[in-house]
Amino acid sequence: MEFRHFFRHTYVFSLRWDRMKGLVLGCEDTLRQLEAELDVFLHDLR
Repeated sequence: MEFRHFFRHTYVFSLRWDRMKGLVLGCEDTLRQLEAELDVFLHDLR
């Protein structure tokens, strides 16, 4: 089991900015909406 756990968590990711740029730079509205919805959710928990 230890080998399996080690093997599953040792992958290396090659992140390419040229492929991610559009997704990363276009997520500001989504993050603002997420923050607003989390604020409402956390307020309702109180």
